Amino acid sequence: MNGLLLHCGATIKSLEEITAVQTPEETETWKPVAHMELIQMVKDEASAHGFEVETEEYGMADGALYDYSGGKKNKVVIPNAKMFGVMTAKDTRDEGGNALMFGVRNFHDKSGRAGAFAGGHMFVCDNLIVSAEIQIMQKHCPRTMEELASNIADGMAKLPQFHKKQQAQVESYRVTKMTDRDFHDVVCKAQMAGFMPANKIGKVLEQWYEPNHDIFKERNVWSGLNAFTEVAKETPVFTLPERMQGVNKLCDELVYA
Repeated sequence: MNGLLLHCGATIKSLEEITAVQTPEETETWKPVAHMELIQMVKDEASAHGFEVETEEYGMADGALYDYSGGKKNKVVIPNAKMFGVMTAKDTRDEGGNALMFGVRNFHDKSGRAGAFAGGHMFVCDNLIVSAEIQIMQKHCPRTMEELASNIADGMAKLPQFHKKQQAQVESYRVTKMTDRDFHDVVCKAQMAGFMPANKIGKVLEQWYEPNHDIFKERNVWSGLNAFTEVAKETPVFTLPERMQGVNKLCDELVYA
């Protein structure tokens, strides 16, 4: 799945493995959140706004806590202390509409805040870098769960407005006709601007002339964007948001010319 990059020690894990992770005991000033509980909170909020998770991928890495008993700094390894994940979700109210992405990250070793993310393009990395239009961060404090639930609800409350704007863009793409010449022009501009590697241009053209999905056989800007999206899945995940935002701008130039 695009959007999740693990290159700093984390490895792919299943939901069963995440569920089995034991949450460390809380202290007076620190209250860790169970990995699965955070994931479920995001899923519940997504569902409340009409989005159904279709695909999801997670990774975990070990961490460490320290105590100073005996006058020494003692390292205690915490298995699977760090969790990262990305989900894609479809709008159950609009078949063929634009999907949204949701992300999560959580830490049982005090190395970072719990996070929930949403947007049209998503990038979550185990080096702690995140790219998303909506970002919610929460310290692991005594009122972690209450504040996290409230902050996620407030953040996800922006989804209708964000999605309405996104869907308006999609609709404008759908109603704007695109000729082969128009598409070739966008492809050339995208390659020159660095939004698509030169060695992927052939595949982009293939997706335009023979799309993987029948819904994109219509000759419009929405189908043109999909040709890029399908091939972008094969490019480095950490470049995906910037690349696709660039292609979107090129499509906008055609729609709003």
